[in-house]
Order: sequence, then structure tokens, then C-alpha cells
Amino acid sequence: DEFGLAMILITHDLSVLAETCDRVAIMYGGQFAEIGSVEELYRTPQHPYTHRLLGAFPAIGGPRELAPPIPGVPPDASALPSGCRFEPRCHMRADRCTTEQPSLTPLGEGHAARCFFVPWEPGALDRPVEGLPDAGAPQDDRPEGPGDDAPTWAEIPGGMAMPLPDETTGDPQ
Repeated sequence: DEFGLAMILITHDLSVLAETCDRVAIMYGGQFAEIGSVEELYRTPQHPYTHRLLGAFPAIGGPRELAPPIPGVPPDASALPSGCRFEPRCHMRADRCTTEQPSLTPLGEGHAARCFFVPWEPGALDRPVEGLPDAGAPQDDRPEGPGDDAPTWAEIPGGMAMPLPDETTGDPQ
């Protein structure tokens, strides 16, 4: 802020971001999955991918063991899923996620996540992962998301100094 400069870091190491950045944009499959302040994303991640990324790094002074990997593989950019791009790997998915693209949903000043079921209650994303659920299995009674009427990121007060998502697809421009 002192010099009016900005820097973009591209990394999978979220610990680097915690020490150097004020705001973070988590991307998955070429789309923003979650955008917000470092503090918000670290304290209350709202996208299942953000939650899993944060869980992949051991705590300082904690047990010296590897965190469980996120099951599955990232999507092929030439054959993206028709629904949510994280759906094949998501431990919180529902039937709707296989066919519909979620929009970036505003969650507060400058915070948004691309998931039908946000906001999640604290601890809701901590559901144990014992392999991925069967996509055809009965789903719980999670509420419907806000749908296509939710404002896009461009309409959130306090926008970021970075390319805004395309209003149709949500992809970075």
C-alpha cells in the first residue's frame, strides 16, 4: 500500500501466500474457486478445494506425516466437466454439481466462492474422506444454492486489482 504496487504470486504453497499477501485467489480448472483475504480463506475456507489445499500442509510442531491427497486428478483442460469443475474430486458434491456450473457467490466484502452450498458452517467441510461418494448415491438435504441470480464478482463492493471473471462463464478474462 505504501508504494501503490501490486504483485501476483502463482503457487500451490499456501504458506508462502500467508506470509506475503493480503488477498488470495484460489483457482481450479481455469476458474476462480474462491477469492478473499488471506485471513478469511485461512480461518473460514468456503470452497471444498480451498479447504483441502489448506489441509495438505502440516502444522508447525504437529505430527510429521503427509496429509491425505485430494482423490482423483485435475480436469483435462480440453475436456472440462459439464458441471462444477471440482465435482469429480469433491467430498461434498451433490447431484446438481454434475450438471450445473456454480457461480461465484458473494460471501461478504471482497470474499466469494464458487459453490452451490456456500456459506458453509464452521467445521462442515471437515467431513472425513473415505474415498469419493458415489455420484448416484442419495444426497443429504443441503439447501439449494443461490443459482444464476447471484451477483457476479464484478458487482461485489471492494473489487480486486486483477482481471474480473467473464460474466457468462466466470472464467478469468
